[in-house]
Amino acid sequence: MNYWLDIIRLEKDFGYFFEKCTDHKLYDCQKRYVKCLIDNREVICKKYRSGGFTTINVLWSLWNAMFNGETNMIVTGRCIDANWLYNFTLRHLRKVPNGLANCNIIQNHRITFNNNGILYFYNAESSSSRGCAIDRLYLDEPAFWKNADNTFKCLYPTLSSTSSLSIASTVNGKSGNGEWFFQRYSYGKFHGQPTVFKTIYTDCPYYKTIDLKQLKAALGEEGWKQEVLCEFVEPMKYDD
Repeated sequence: MNYWLDIIRLEKDFGYFFEKCTDHKLYDCQKRYVKCLIDNREVICKKYRSGGFTTINVLWSLWNAMFNGETNMIVTGRCIDANWLYNFTLRHLRKVPNGLANCNIIQNHRITFNNNGILYFYNAESSSSRGCAIDRLYLDEPAFWKNADNTFKCLYPTLSSTSSLSIASTVNGKSGNGEWFFQRYSYGKFHGQPTVFKTIYTDCPYYKTIDLKQLKAALGEEGWKQEVLCEFVEPMKYDD
């Protein structure tokens, strides 16, 4: 394909951008998720293992900052997770033709693009995430954050009436660290009225390529229910 036609397609087609970044095409269930993000300002979903939801949200935030000039933020529970997603994004950005050339500043968990788009990476306890005006906010694995309710209250002022919010997490029970996500997923109302994206692991072709009995044995009964079946089960093993 002609280089400049390739660049134009990257700007117009997120699915093509995703394929360039990951060397994989979106599954049908992932295409439904992207459509849900496009059609709804606020989306929440339960993640099953290897469903690609974090990858999609990160690259969706990157694509919109890079080509649409948005100011977007990704928030994780721990600093190490924010660091990992920041470096993950840079690795994938290098796979995109002219990707790094579109960057103006790459530093301090921030990527600024030539069109003034910005992508921030912060952990839930970082004070730097407060006070920004955000077009698109993604919360990754909030069921494992220590103070998800307080963190969201602090992040709330970053959202305007036109901002988009997406939340995706592995489940972590109904109480303790997992209570905030359980309440928001089950009963809604945290910024506006969220759209619940529903999918199950059998929607994902990946699970047709692995030995499910072996995976279930490795995860254990509770791990299987939480990480694959996405059930809000008790007791929990993952809280500190």
